[in-house]
Amino acid sequence: MNIAGTYHLITGAGRGIGRALATGLAARGAAGVALVDLSVPSIAAKAATDAATHANFQALPIAADVSSRDGIHAAIATARDAFDGRMDGMFSNAGVAAMPDPRGPFSAVEEAPSTWELSMNVNCMAHVWAAEAIVPHFERSPSGGAFVSIVSAAGLLTQVGAPSYSVSKAAAFAFASSLSVHHGDRGVRVHCVCPQAVATSLVGLSSEDPHAPAPDEAVAGGDGVLSPQAVAAATLDAMESGEFLVLPHQQVQQYAQMRMAAPEKWLHGMRKLRDAMRSGKTPLVQS
Repeated sequence: MNIAGTYHLITGAGRGIGRALATGLAARGAAGVALVDLSVPSIAAKAATDAATHANFQALPIAADVSSRDGIHAAIATARDAFDGRMDGMFSNAGVAAMPDPRGPFSAVEEAPSTWELSMNVNCMAHVWAAEAIVPHFERSPSGGAFVSIVSAAGLLTQVGAPSYSVSKAAAFAFASSLSVHHGDRGVRVHCVCPQAVATSLVGLSSEDPHAPAPDEAVAGGDGVLSPQAVAAATLDAMESGEFLVLPHQQVQQYAQMRMAAPEKWLHGMRKLRDAMRSGKTPLVQS
């Protein structure tokens, strides 16, 4: 995709990766970005406008709840109306995580039903509902369109202490794969982004300032905690080059290969990691 002159919608755009995607698109010459969040993401919209290189750039902040099908469908309809029917990219980025108490026992069966429902709706079904609304438009468009699923390395591996997060992210990865299989040769370019730890409030880490410099350890492809800007840049680079699977942390590919090649050994190692976290020897968020 050539981003210059294109129109996009981003869910979870008020902060973190979503806001970094909005400013990154604006800086690469996008003509318009709809920024969707639970409350009107006006600060993020201003940051995108400030970064814009397109003379008539449109930043459209929209308040919507993407945990419901009606919410995401309405947001997409609002954005398309504002952009005169244009939509070139859909970023399904909104996410929720129920992080465990590191002092308590880790369990795969003790999360509340409401936590499971919210995790599945936001982390997976919001992608499905967005695709329902936008994929037919992409298939009719002469230039097609890009569907970008911001997933997580937890969707390829497993996040210790966060069963509903891991399961919902794995489902989102499976849906992105299915979307590419069924529509990838019909003008729908699918990209699935699976970072490890990113410096956002979702995992209790700092940096919600869209103008803040990347932390010292935030080097794309490195082993540490990445900045939202680094993940956004890797995502937009993949859109321009056509990659399906985007791994901002390079070691994730190695971990996934280990899991497939020797599952019993990998599970044993994950149990050791669980015990190290529980004893306080290893932090909950790996950096």
